[in-house]
Amino acid sequence: WGTGADATIRKALLLAISWDELRASYLIPASTLLYPIPGYPEISGLSTKNIEEAKKLLKDAQISIESTAPIYISIPESQNYSYLASILKSNWEQLGFTVSIETKKYSDYYGSLRNNTYTVGITYWIGDFADPLSFLEMFRAESSLNDSGWNNDQFEKLLSEALAQKNRNDRYSKFAEAEKVLLSEAVIIPLSHNPSVNIIDVDYISGW
Repeated sequence: WGTGADATIRKALLLAISWDELRASYLIPASTLLYPIPGYPEISGLSTKNIEEAKKLLKDAQISIESTAPIYISIPESQNYSYLASILKSNWEQLGFTVSIETKKYSDYYGSLRNNTYTVGITYWIGDFADPLSFLEMFRAESSLNDSGWNNDQFEKLLSEALAQKNRNDRYSKFAEAEKVLLSEAVIIPLSHNPSVNIIDVDYISGW
């Protein structure tokens, strides 16, 4: 879904999500895209469920759910992803939407995200370096990682302004503004920040 009425539909869908239930199985639940990078401003994430507000958004925008295309949730074969998709399906059907879950083999799934045949997909990202740009740049219009196809002039402008800053605090502040735009446009459904744990056996490895 793109802009205009579609953005309103996305916002309504996110307001209908049972966030605590959706994130219950994760060690580090996430309500934002960015994990806590030292010095990065703390921003409000996505964690509010309000069915009545979601219905009001749709009503005020004069959006007819009956004439809206069905929602297709595309997931790779996984018991956990099937469970998460079932939560979203149940939440969104409360608004009156028709929701289907489509499962693909892992070997085919991530390549299929480049096809515009689904409404919601799942993905993950490991930042190449500990900087907001490593995550936010995924959603630039020209990014090869932008499977959603979303684009926003204000988001692009803020990223460009951030890159022009010489002071880290000013740079991070602009990045935080850009992330707020991304979250306010309801482009993503943040689930978790996954930790990486490495164990070093000092009996066999020296100089650590």
